[in-house]
Amino acid sequence: MTRASEKARQALIGRRDALLRPQRSGRSNSAGHAEVDRNLATLRELEQTELAELAEIDAALSRIDAGRWGLCAGCGHAIGRQRLLAVPEARLCPACQEQEETVD
Repeated sequence: MTRASEKARQALIGRRDALLRPQRSGRSNSAGHAEVDRNLATLRELEQTELAELAEIDAALSRIDAGRWGLCAGCGHAIGRQRLLAVPEARLCPACQEQEETVD
């Protein structure tokens, strides 16, 4: 894993934790039915955009693990360092992103 991908991993995990943090309980960390219920309640409370962001973060973490982070899913070329610094979960290079937005 490269230094850049490790930094991205940490940033993505931090963002994911921040999205989930407001719904976390201050109770003990014992596993069990109550914890599962709290986790399900947390997921239900998340706004649709937060769920989409969580999915993008998890997909980016999977790309890091697979060694494909930083490669455009559209054209296969490098996404670009500046874009990845700004948006570590980016899956498309700027050109492919623009093309996708034009089609939508």
